[in-house]
Amino acid sequence: MESFKTHLIELKLSPRTINTHIQKYNMLTESGIDFNNQKQIISFIDTQDTDSKKKTMASTASKYLTFLNKPNNEILTYIQQLNKALAETHLNRSKAQVEGSITFKQLTTFMNGLYETEKWREFVIIYCFVKFCCRNQDLVAEVVKPNADREDNKNYFVVSAKQDVVMWYRNVYKTKFKYDTKITKITNKKFLHAISQLEYVLKENDNFDRVVKKITTPIGSITQSVICKIVLNANPSMNNVQKVSESRGTAITTLHSNYNGTSE
Repeated sequence: MESFKTHLIELKLSPRTINTHIQKYNMLTESGIDFNNQKQIISFIDTQDTDSKKKTMASTASKYLTFLNKPNNEILTYIQQLNKALAETHLNRSKAQVEGSITFKQLTTFMNGLYETEKWREFVIIYCFVKFCCRNQDLVAEVVKPNADREDNKNYFVVSAKQDVVMWYRNVYKTKFKYDTKITKITNKKFLHAISQLEYVLKENDNFDRVVKKITTPIGSITQSVICKIVLNANPSMNNVQKVSESRGTAITTLHSNYNGTSE
Protein backbone atom coordinates (compact mmCIF):
# COMPACT_ATOMS: atom_id res chain seq x y z
CA MET A 1 0.00 0.00 0.00
CA GLU A 2 2.81 2.42 0.83
CA SER A 3 4.26 2.15 -2.68
CA PHE A 4 0.84 2.85 -4.20
CA LYS A 5 0.43 5.82 -1.88
CA THR A 6 3.81 7.13 -3.02
CA HIS A 7 2.60 6.76 -6.61
CA LEU A 8 -0.48 8.85 -5.81
CA ILE A 9 1.65 11.53 -4.19
CA GLU A 10 3.83 11.65 -7.30
CA LEU A 11 0.68 12.33 -9.33
CA LYS A 12 0.38 15.54 -7.25
CA LEU A 13 -3.11 14.71 -6.01
CA SER A 14 -4.51 16.55 -3.01
CA PRO A 15 -4.14 14.86 0.42
CA ARG A 16 -7.93 14.44 0.61
CA THR A 17 -8.04 12.71 -2.78
CA ILE A 18 -5.14 10.43 -1.82
CA ASN A 19 -6.90 9.41 1.40
CA THR A 20 -10.04 8.59 -0.58
CA HIS A 21 -8.07 6.44 -3.03
CA ILE A 22 -6.38 4.57 -0.17
CA GLN A 23 -9.78 3.85 1.42
CA LYS A 24 -11.13 2.49 -1.86
CA TYR A 25 -7.89 0.58 -2.48
CA ASN A 26 -8.33 -1.19 0.87
CA MET A 27 -11.90 -2.13 -0.04
CA LEU A 28 -10.76 -3.52 -3.39
CA THR A 29 -7.87 -5.56 -1.99
CA GLU A 30 -9.93 -6.89 0.93
CA SER A 31 -12.61 -8.14 -1.49
CA GLY A 32 -10.22 -10.76 -2.85
CA ILE A 33 -10.77 -9.80 -6.50
CA ASP A 34 -8.27 -10.74 -9.22
CA PHE A 35 -6.62 -7.55 -10.50
CA ASN A 36 -5.85 -9.38 -13.75
CA ASN A 37 -9.60 -9.61 -14.43
CA GLN A 38 -11.16 -6.22 -15.20
CA LYS A 39 -14.66 -7.70 -15.53
CA GLN A 40 -14.40 -9.08 -12.01
CA ILE A 41 -13.25 -5.69 -10.73
CA ILE A 42 -16.21 -3.98 -12.40
CA SER A 43 -18.62 -6.56 -10.98
CA PHE A 44 -17.39 -5.77 -7.48
CA ILE A 45 -17.58 -2.01 -8.06
CA ASP A 46 -21.18 -2.45 -9.23
CA THR A 47 -22.11 -3.57 -5.70
CA GLN A 48 -21.76 0.06 -4.55
CA ASP A 49 -25.16 1.68 -4.03
CA THR A 50 -24.71 4.90 -6.07
CA ASP A 51 -23.11 5.83 -9.38
CA SER A 52 -21.04 8.43 -7.55
CA LYS A 53 -19.51 5.79 -5.23
CA LYS A 54 -18.98 3.46 -8.17
CA LYS A 55 -17.12 6.16 -10.05
CA THR A 56 -14.84 6.94 -7.11
CA MET A 57 -13.91 3.29 -6.67
CA ALA A 58 -13.45 2.80 -10.42
CA SER A 59 -11.05 5.75 -10.48
CA THR A 60 -9.00 4.10 -7.73
CA ALA A 61 -9.01 0.77 -9.58
CA SER A 62 -7.84 2.48 -12.77
CA LYS A 63 -4.99 4.23 -11.00
CA TYR A 64 -3.96 1.04 -9.22
CA LEU A 65 -3.90 -0.96 -12.47
CA THR A 66 -1.81 1.78 -14.07
CA PHE A 67 0.55 1.58 -11.08
CA LEU A 68 0.84 -2.20 -11.62
CA ASN A 69 1.40 -1.68 -15.38
CA LYS A 70 -1.74 -3.71 -16.09
CA PRO A 71 -4.41 -2.95 -18.72
CA ASN A 72 -7.25 -0.70 -17.51
CA ASN A 73 -9.12 -0.04 -20.77
CA GLU A 74 -12.35 -1.69 -19.58
CA ILE A 75 -12.27 0.30 -16.34
CA LEU A 76 -11.83 3.56 -18.29
CA THR A 77 -14.81 2.70 -20.52
CA TYR A 78 -16.83 1.93 -17.38
CA ILE A 79 -15.89 5.33 -15.90
CA GLN A 80 -17.03 7.07 -19.09
CA GLN A 81 -20.39 5.30 -18.83
CA LEU A 82 -20.73 6.38 -15.19
CA ASN A 83 -19.88 10.00 -16.07
CA LYS A 84 -22.58 9.99 -18.74
CA ALA A 85 -25.14 8.49 -16.36
CA LEU A 86 -24.31 11.04 -13.64
CA ALA A 87 -24.52 13.94 -16.08
CA GLU A 88 -27.90 12.80 -17.40
CA THR A 89 -29.26 12.28 -13.90
CA HIS A 90 -28.35 15.73 -12.67
CA LEU A 91 -29.38 17.39 -15.93
CA ASN A 92 -32.84 15.84 -15.69
CA ARG A 93 -33.17 16.95 -12.06
CA SER A 94 -32.25 20.54 -12.81
CA LYS A 95 -34.07 21.17 -16.10
CA ALA A 96 -37.51 21.78 -14.64
CA GLN A 97 -38.37 25.47 -14.87
CA VAL A 98 -41.34 27.56 -13.70
CA GLU A 99 -42.36 30.45 -15.98
CA GLY A 100 -38.82 30.95 -17.27
CA SER A 101 -37.17 30.76 -13.84
CA ILE A 102 -36.18 28.06 -11.34
CA THR A 103 -36.55 27.40 -7.66
CA PHE A 104 -33.76 27.56 -5.12
CA LYS A 105 -33.95 23.78 -4.73
CA GLN A 106 -33.52 23.27 -8.47
CA LEU A 107 -30.60 25.70 -8.44
CA THR A 108 -28.79 23.82 -5.66
CA THR A 109 -29.52 20.47 -7.36
CA PHE A 110 -27.89 21.82 -10.50
CA MET A 111 -24.92 23.10 -8.48
CA ASN A 112 -24.38 19.72 -6.82
CA GLY A 113 -24.61 18.06 -10.22
CA LEU A 114 -21.66 20.12 -11.40
CA TYR A 115 -19.61 18.70 -8.53
CA GLU A 116 -20.67 15.11 -9.13
CA THR A 117 -19.62 15.37 -12.79
CA GLU A 118 -16.28 16.93 -11.81
CA LYS A 119 -16.92 20.28 -13.44
CA TRP A 120 -14.75 21.94 -10.80
CA ARG A 121 -14.57 25.52 -12.14
CA GLU A 122 -18.29 25.58 -12.93
CA PHE A 123 -19.12 24.27 -9.45
CA VAL A 124 -16.90 26.85 -7.74
CA ILE A 125 -18.49 29.72 -9.69
CA ILE A 126 -22.08 28.68 -9.02
CA TYR A 127 -21.30 27.84 -5.37
CA CYS A 128 -19.99 31.38 -4.79
CA PHE A 129 -23.04 32.89 -6.49
CA VAL A 130 -25.44 30.77 -4.42
CA LYS A 131 -23.69 30.99 -1.05
CA PHE A 132 -22.36 34.55 -1.20
CA CYS A 133 -24.36 36.30 -3.96
CA CYS A 134 -21.11 37.76 -5.26
CA ARG A 135 -20.61 39.49 -8.60
CA ASN A 136 -18.70 38.12 -11.57
CA GLN A 137 -15.70 40.38 -10.95
CA ASP A 138 -15.24 38.97 -7.44
CA LEU A 139 -14.31 35.64 -9.05
CA VAL A 140 -11.48 37.04 -11.14
CA ALA A 141 -9.10 35.33 -8.75
CA GLU A 142 -6.06 33.12 -8.56
CA VAL A 143 -5.99 29.92 -6.48
CA VAL A 144 -2.84 29.75 -4.36
CA LYS A 145 -1.32 28.09 -1.31
CA PRO A 146 -0.82 29.97 2.00
CA ASN A 147 2.88 30.63 1.40
CA ALA A 148 2.41 32.11 -2.09
CA ASP A 149 3.30 35.73 -2.82
CA ARG A 150 0.19 37.88 -3.24
CA GLU A 151 -0.55 41.38 -4.50
CA ASP A 152 -2.94 43.93 -2.99
CA ASN A 153 -4.64 44.61 -6.31
CA LYS A 154 -5.77 41.04 -7.03
CA ASN A 155 -8.30 38.57 -5.67
CA TYR A 156 -7.21 35.21 -4.27
CA PHE A 157 -8.55 31.92 -3.00
CA VAL A 158 -5.92 30.72 -0.51
CA VAL A 159 -6.25 26.97 -0.04
CA SER A 160 -4.92 25.37 3.14
CA ALA A 161 -5.39 21.60 2.78
CA LYS A 162 -3.90 20.93 6.23
CA GLN A 163 -6.46 23.16 7.93
CA ASP A 164 -9.34 22.21 5.60
CA VAL A 165 -10.10 25.85 4.89
CA VAL A 166 -10.16 28.28 1.98
CA MET A 167 -9.69 32.01 2.63
CA TRP A 168 -11.17 34.19 -0.10
CA TYR A 169 -9.53 37.63 -0.37
CA ARG A 170 -11.46 40.16 -2.44
CA ASN A 171 -9.27 43.18 -3.13
CA VAL A 172 -10.97 44.02 -6.43
CA TYR A 173 -14.77 44.31 -6.58
CA LYS A 174 -17.40 46.92 -7.39
CA THR A 175 -17.78 48.56 -3.97
CA LYS A 176 -14.22 48.13 -2.66
CA PHE A 177 -14.03 51.93 -2.16
CA LYS A 178 -16.79 51.65 0.44
CA TYR A 179 -16.25 48.29 2.11
CA ASP A 180 -12.47 47.74 1.72
CA THR A 181 -10.97 44.25 1.34
CA LYS A 182 -13.39 41.41 2.06
CA ILE A 183 -12.08 38.19 3.60
CA THR A 184 -14.36 35.15 3.57
CA LYS A 185 -13.64 31.84 5.29
CA ILE A 186 -14.97 28.76 3.46
CA THR A 187 -14.87 25.30 5.06
CA ASN A 188 -17.28 23.37 2.80
CA LYS A 189 -15.52 20.10 1.88
CA LYS A 190 -16.87 19.93 -1.65
CA PHE A 191 -15.75 23.49 -2.32
CA LEU A 192 -12.32 22.77 -0.85
CA HIS A 193 -11.87 19.76 -3.10
CA ALA A 194 -13.13 21.56 -6.22
CA ILE A 195 -11.07 24.74 -5.76
CA SER A 196 -7.97 22.62 -5.11
CA GLN A 197 -8.15 21.40 -8.71
CA LEU A 198 -7.88 24.94 -10.13
CA GLU A 199 -5.21 27.58 -10.67
CA TYR A 200 -7.75 30.36 -11.20
CA VAL A 201 -11.52 30.83 -11.27
CA LEU A 202 -12.19 33.60 -13.81
CA LYS A 203 -9.76 35.71 -15.81
CA GLU A 204 -9.97 39.45 -16.40
CA ASN A 205 -10.44 39.06 -20.15
CA ASP A 206 -13.29 36.53 -19.83
CA ASN A 207 -16.72 37.54 -21.11
CA PHE A 208 -18.31 37.01 -17.71
CA ASP A 209 -21.98 36.87 -18.73
CA ARG A 210 -21.20 34.52 -21.60
CA VAL A 211 -19.22 32.21 -19.30
CA VAL A 212 -21.97 32.10 -16.68
CA LYS A 213 -24.79 31.67 -19.20
CA LYS A 214 -22.90 28.78 -20.80
CA ILE A 215 -22.50 27.10 -17.41
CA THR A 216 -26.21 27.53 -16.63
CA THR A 217 -27.50 26.50 -20.08
CA PRO A 218 -29.35 23.45 -18.62
CA ILE A 219 -31.36 25.75 -16.33
CA GLY A 220 -32.12 28.56 -18.74
CA SER A 221 -28.77 30.39 -19.19
CA ILE A 222 -29.27 32.59 -16.14
CA THR A 223 -26.81 35.21 -14.86
CA GLN A 224 -25.34 35.88 -11.42
CA SER A 225 -27.90 38.65 -10.80
CA VAL A 226 -30.76 36.20 -11.41
CA ILE A 227 -29.14 33.73 -9.01
CA CYS A 228 -28.95 36.48 -6.38
CA LYS A 229 -32.67 37.16 -6.84
CA ILE A 230 -33.50 33.45 -6.51
CA VAL A 231 -31.48 33.26 -3.27
CA LEU A 232 -33.20 36.32 -1.79
CA ASN A 233 -36.67 35.18 -2.82
CA ALA A 234 -36.04 31.77 -1.27
CA ASN A 235 -35.24 33.42 2.06
CA PRO A 236 -36.37 37.08 2.26
CA SER A 237 -35.79 37.31 6.02
CA MET A 238 -33.99 40.39 7.31
CA ASN A 239 -31.14 38.22 8.59
CA ASN A 240 -30.55 36.75 5.14
CA VAL A 241 -30.83 40.12 3.41
CA GLN A 242 -28.28 41.52 5.87
CA LYS A 243 -26.00 38.55 5.19
CA VAL A 244 -26.22 39.04 1.43
CA SER A 245 -25.68 42.78 1.84
CA GLU A 246 -22.44 42.24 3.76
CA SER A 247 -21.19 39.49 1.44
CA ARG A 248 -22.02 41.25 -1.82
CA GLY A 249 -21.08 44.74 -0.67
CA THR A 250 -24.51 46.12 -1.58
CA ALA A 251 -26.75 48.37 0.49
CA ILE A 252 -29.92 46.74 1.84
CA THR A 253 -32.05 49.39 0.12
CA THR A 254 -30.44 48.46 -3.21
CA LEU A 255 -31.15 44.78 -2.64
CA HIS A 256 -34.79 45.53 -1.90
CA SER A 257 -35.24 47.69 -4.99
CA ASN A 258 -33.20 45.72 -7.52
CA TYR A 259 -33.16 42.08 -6.36
CA ASN A 260 -36.68 41.36 -5.22
CA GLY A 261 -37.71 39.31 -8.26
CA THR A 262 -36.69 36.03 -9.83
CA SER A 263 -36.01 37.36 -13.31
CA GLU A 264 -33.94 40.16 -14.76
